[in-house]
Amino acid sequence: MITRHGVPLRLAVPSRAYRNEDLDASHDVCFMQIDAAVIDRDMSIAHFKDLVNKFLNMLFGKQVQMRMRPGYFPFVEPGFEIDASCPICDSKGCSLCKQTGWIEIL
Repeated sequence: MITRHGVPLRLAVPSRAYRNEDLDASHDVCFMQIDAAVIDRDMSIAHFKDLVNKFLNMLFGKQVQMRMRPGYFPFVEPGFEIDASCPICDSKGCSLCKQTGWIEIL
């Protein structure tokens, strides 16, 4: 993709992910996930955080809070898991966020 479009490149891509999971009410072998990346010279984690924050606000159609947790992914460094404040209950706790006020989204 970089050779075709060049840099800078900022993207957020939804896709299906497949895992060998035991099926239950909250796990399936196929689920949706979103990957995001910022590729350019002199980029920082702050640039990535800004991209993700704008993407989440557009995705949910309103302001949401986000938190980033370091995570290991063999194909990228640094890697993060990103949570958004629950857009359904406004972080008060509901069945979607399992009463935590947060959903893991990226």
